Amino acid sequence: SENCPKPGVGMVFLPQQEDRRNSVKEVIEKVCEANELEFLGWREVPVDPSALGPQARDAVPSMWQMFVKAPKRLDDDEETRD
Repeated sequence: SENCPKPGVGMVFLPQQEDRRNSVKEVIEKVCEANELEFLGWREVPVDPSALGPQARDAVPSMWQMFVKAPKRLDDDEETRD
């Protein structure tokens, strides 16, 4: 978007259980904030569990993407790259 032309994207494998998953997501958001990364949001990755066998389906994690905005201190990063 215009507000964030170069977002950072992370692929995250989270617990299947919603309460545990939400707890982990909360920790990730706090870690981003502590490291000057503006957290922009989550996106659940679409998957087709029908392609998996029963054992794999029971163990497959919940797959999400997270989006962050780079810290302002990196705004001048392009000038220092070779």
